[in-house]
Amino acid sequence: MVPTSTKRSASAWLAATAVASVAMFGLVACDSGGSSSGAAGGGTGSKEIIAFVPPSSDPYVANWLKKATDGAKNAGYTLKAVTEDSASAASAQVQQVLGGGNLPAMFVWWPVQPEAQVGSLAQLSGSGVPVFQVNQLPVQESEKYITAYAGVSDIEIGKIAGQAAIQARDSLKASGAAMTTPGGSVLVPNLPVGYGATRDRIAGFKSAIEGSGLTIVAEGNATGFSAQDAFTLTSQMIAANKSKGFDLVYAPEDDYAVGGIRALTQAGYKPGKNVEVIGGSCHGDDSTLKDKSQFNTIIQGAGLEGQFAMDRMLQYLKNPKVQDGQYVAPADADAVPKFPDTVSKVNIIPTPIVLAEKYPTAKLWGTPDTEWCTY
Repeated sequence: MVPTSTKRSASAWLAATAVASVAMFGLVACDSGGSSSGAAGGGTGSKEIIAFVPPSSDPYVANWLKKATDGAKNAGYTLKAVTEDSASAASAQVQQVLGGGNLPAMFVWWPVQPEAQVGSLAQLSGSGVPVFQVNQLPVQESEKYITAYAGVSDIEIGKIAGQAAIQARDSLKASGAAMTTPGGSVLVPNLPVGYGATRDRIAGFKSAIEGSGLTIVAEGNATGFSAQDAFTLTSQMIAANKSKGFDLVYAPEDDYAVGGIRALTQAGYKPGKNVEVIGGSCHGDDSTLKDKSQFNTIIQGAGLEGQFAMDRMLQYLKNPKVQDGQYVAPADADAVPKFPDTVSKVNIIPTPIVLAEKYPTAKLWGTPDTEWCTY
């Protein structure tokens, strides 16, 4: 079962099992300009949206819900959250909602065990109400039950981290730091085994550094999602690979950067000086960004994701058509951009790279990054 005690668990939920790529999902059959699975208008006359989500005790989920609820309210809708922490709990909740008789305008689907929940998803789709999946891409065999997807892409986050690693390598070389190899080498204390985010982020990272000269010297997997878990793993990996040497550490999430930097410092390294730590996605503890021992972060705001997802759902309810392909929202700094009038099959939030030196003053959609990253 996916842990629920930390905001990092949301990223685990993002792809808790094998996840179809954005490209694959974008190829699912759907008439351009026509309505997708689910009835165009949802429940007759309903102004309610029912969201099946992980427990809101997770700060990421709570902040997603807050922004999504605000967006729904401003449009005259009510967002009702139904929490589920397992496939069996979700199945029971789906049966209860469908058996109640009063169908909503739309269902929101944020699974916690995606492959085990395809049957429940199929039941929601069979009700005739449109279903939007959020936060994690659909697993294979589930795409046909989803009207559209609105959320984040772990593959894209991994690619952006790979681009950051190349920048960090070049920065080290320019500073005169001694490199282990001409192209530099990377240590990867990765997320736990079994989660789609674990695989997808490193896959994106590897695709981005291919041909750059950067090589991965070692990759390991932590047993949990906390900074302490990352500290333990990174300490072990430093001891095992010190003779080989490494120039960069890729932390798939910023908690891992915090733990990794502590391990590096205790082992005698100087993060930000003779080794660079690449951040994966931001969170509440931004101390290592502010002291520049962490090279970068990648903005993945819980509130931003909830705001964007609700915008796409409301747009569909106004104009119940879905275009093939993928739409990635622009990373405008000063204001929320104008989104298309027609929803795409795949709708992705911006996840821009932000270097540590720019983090304190950077903005996305008119909101300081420090606010998107703290919840």
